[in-house]
Amino acid sequence: MTYKQDTGYYDKTIDENPLLTKLEERDLTITRMEGDCEGSKAARDRLINSNLRLVKSIASDYTDRGISFEDLVEMGIIGLIKAIDGFKPGKGYKLSTYADDSIRRNIERELNYENPCLIRVPLETLKTCGKLDKKIRELYPGERVVDEQEILMVLKRHFPNKNANSTMRAYEIYKGRVTKLEFDIDGQERTDFENLDEGLVVKILEDAQRHGEIDEIELQIIEMRFGLNGQTDVGPMCYTDISRKTKIDRTRIRQIMDRALLKLRENDLFCQIDCGLREPL
Repeated sequence: MTYKQDTGYYDKTIDENPLLTKLEERDLTITRMEGDCEGSKAARDRLINSNLRLVKSIASDYTDRGISFEDLVEMGIIGLIKAIDGFKPGKGYKLSTYADDSIRRNIERELNYENPCLIRVPLETLKTCGKLDKKIRELYPGERVVDEQEILMVLKRHFPNKNANSTMRAYEIYKGRVTKLEFDIDGQERTDFENLDEGLVVKILEDAQRHGEIDEIELQIIEMRFGLNGQTDVGPMCYTDISRKTKIDRTRIRQIMDRALLKLRENDLFCQIDCGLREPL
């Protein structure tokens, strides 16, 4: 599937893809989770296309924030895809209900993003943050903001074996107060370019460029971000450094990067690797 910036493309796709029934949604989700690479990708694409009207509806709530509607829709699509990849059938609710929060969260994260560099949190620490957040909500129900001292008290009392300082820092990231996380919304790690051998990443980039899936600026930014093909003398670069080098606003750099990675995850070669074929044919 190719993601365009023209809203007319989305309108056409919406017209061609009616809303799914609950049964269709369940069957497509099962195929996405359990099917072969080709079947899984096709099911995922149909789930995306059939929920684009939801993305457009939610994106329209943010049109007063100084961002083009096309960009808002693309931000929302990334949130939709995260929801689709984390959705499990049989929970008693529709995908649209599950996806609503993810779409809004991704748009708001994009709009409010201020920090230049990616901070990664180990999966085990992320799980601890989830448990900590649940305990805080149990002890402090309601809408009021829980202050740092209260959080620290909960942490020390209920998680005495955890390092307080590092866990507090991770919790700030987990709550979206520092920067974005590179985890799916169901808490599972995904196959990503940081986890692949450099040789595989280069092969995927070459394949994507050969098939016209990414453009020159997207390729350049990815190579700088991951320190590939001699684009940098200092290894992987953060968004601020890329911004200085390219003269492009760092928020725009991150948006280009997110969209490029989204395209690359649809690349056939990456799909093979993501399905477990570490040495693609």
